[in-house]
Amino acid sequence: MAERAEAVNLDGQERNEGPLFPVRPETEVPPTLPDTLTANNEREASGYEQVKNRAACLFSALHKKSNALVSNLRHWTGRACNERPLQVVAVIAVTGFVIGAILRVWKCKREA
Repeated sequence: MAERAEAVNLDGQERNEGPLFPVRPETEVPPTLPDTLTANNEREASGYEQVKNRAACLFSALHKKSNALVSNLRHWTGRACNERPLQVVAVIAVTGFVIGAILRVWKCKREA
């Protein structure tokens, strides 16, 4: 906080400066400030831990679901390759042809 400056009288005459308002000393601190800071720090720490635990749980659930999806996809594709290999090759060929055609059209439009 700012301190009140003393008026210096260079003339030697006294002046009437009007009423002065009392200024609180800098050492005066509200008594509950440390308690408030400690409580805020504890709340923030517990909130951080809750968010961290929730994120870990969500990541774990996402990891389990993605692993199950990959496992099911591998099983399905393995079975499809064993039961209908010619159809799998045909699907791959058609997909490659369609992607090639789309890329060719996209390239022509970008160059024009």
